[in-house]
Amino acid sequence: MFICYLDESGTPQKGDQSANFIYAGLAIPISTWKEKDTQISAIKKRHALEGQEIHTAWILRKYVEQVKIDGFENLSHVDRATKVCELRIQELNKMDMAKDIKNKKAKLKFHRETCQYIHLTLAERKAFIDEICSCISGWEDSRIFFHAIKKEKYDDSLHNVGGIYEDSFCQVVTRFQKFLENISNGGQQQFGMLVSDNNDSVKEKLTKLTRNFHKLGAFWRQIPNIVETPLFVDSKQTSMIQLADVIAYFLRRYFDASEKDHFDQLALRFDKYYGKMEGGRHFTPQEKCTCDVCTLVARQHPKRPRY
Repeated sequence: MFICYLDESGTPQKGDQSANFIYAGLAIPISTWKEKDTQISAIKKRHALEGQEIHTAWILRKYVEQVKIDGFENLSHVDRATKVCELRIQELNKMDMAKDIKNKKAKLKFHRETCQYIHLTLAERKAFIDEICSCISGWEDSRIFFHAIKKEKYDDSLHNVGGIYEDSFCQVVTRFQKFLENISNGGQQQFGMLVSDNNDSVKEKLTKLTRNFHKLGAFWRQIPNIVETPLFVDSKQTSMIQLADVIAYFLRRYFDASEKDHFDQLALRFDKYYGKMEGGRHFTPQEKCTCDVCTLVARQHPKRPRY
């Protein structure tokens, strides 16, 4: 049995700062789950992040307070965190005096999302993410599934499951089902379960969609190898769901800005069948998209229509 952990990067709404919406899944066999969870816990411990959530976008940002502290790299973790907090409090006090409510709200969110990482330099945080990605790329029994949608010309009316978010979920579920079918051929039937972050805004939506998939099938196939509706977990408490965040983040950076940091590394785990990549898709209005995913799919399927 495989557990497929799901997460997204970007937002499905059109017109915002993300050109692409990414929905990604990391499927791991239950027989090696404990071993993998132990590996991730060990990496966190080595980087003084034991018990902390991996939220890639916040980890890899620059924290301006660190630059302002002389000899920051030579301080202990405790002293680093203390001095950063002191500077942040000073900045918030200045905003209070200026009655800058709007910027203070944004700043408080930034502080809240990054407070668990402020004891590490940017180089140390990058090294932590490097090690996480290297670990994932070495899991030869695991697979990555994803759907990347360039949102600008996506026509919601063409898809009967809903809009961008629902379509992406359907794509990943379908590809996971195909993988389970492929590895079941000629042997014991394999089953899978979906696990998603406990997000109240999508919980009911994904549960309803999956129930319909069980009754009527998804776009291209039934899903007999996927059991139940998605299990929703607290991402702060479950390391494996955090890895889906890492994968979705770097996929979006690739499709949004052509940044290849860790893309080739993670691509080692894209699902392939007899050498053909089946784990991912890039939905784009471009007639000739030259990204690595579209190029590979076009090479495999010369008569495949462009989207």
